[in-house]
Amino acid sequence: MWAHDDAQRPVTAYVELHLQNEQPVGGTSMRLPPDPLEGVIQLYETREIVLYTQGHGHTSRDMLSLLKKSLSRPSMIQIFTEAGIAYRRAEGIHDISTLRETHNWEERAALDLFCAFTENDTDTTGLLEAVKITGRFIGMQKVKIYA
Repeated sequence: MWAHDDAQRPVTAYVELHLQNEQPVGGTSMRLPPDPLEGVIQLYETREIVLYTQGHGHTSRDMLSLLKKSLSRPSMIQIFTEAGIAYRRAEGIHDISTLRETHNWEERAALDLFCAFTENDTDTTGLLEAVKITGRFIGMQKVKIYA
């Protein structure tokens, strides 16, 4: 957040955000397109991201509590939906206040937000055009052949 760890921090309360790399959730699901004669399969994979938030300052718990409440509002859900993101859940707010540099008490709180999105891709698998079968089948009189 700052170029130097020892830099002066803001006087007012603030929130620091860290975005974790996305991870796959479950397996990849496949679905054939409307015209399966092309040999193309649509791949869909649900991925999850975690947004680690830390509030700093005397109102840090209140800020994160307000953030958590606002994420379930219809206007926020609409913003997430338009961006193709699903807000899944938020973990509880944790008090992580600490003593800095042995003499400065810093009030802090942490909140983890879990979101998901779908990653789409296509795969050209090709088609089976012909299958040649040779040999003798036992009980061939019971098999019907359709041309």
